[in-house]
Amino acid sequence: MIEVKNLKKHYAEIKAVDGVSFICPDRQITGLLGPDGAIILSTIGSLVTAMVCLVFALRLFNRERLLYSM
Repeated sequence: MIEVKNLKKHYAEIKAVDGVSFICPDRQITGLLGPDGAIILSTIGSLVTAMVCLVFALRLFNRERLLYSM
């Protein structure tokens, strides 16, 4: 299971992702839909690298972590 709460991503002063939250349950195919590919790419990129984001909570395999970057 993947659970994301309040994901935010900025490039300088530009908000790429602002407050995204979602849950991907175990053994289920989940898709992300959005107005353009840049928002989806920024969201997935933030989760994969788990850095360069402001503050968000990530629950992966039932273990929650608060992630911060400076």
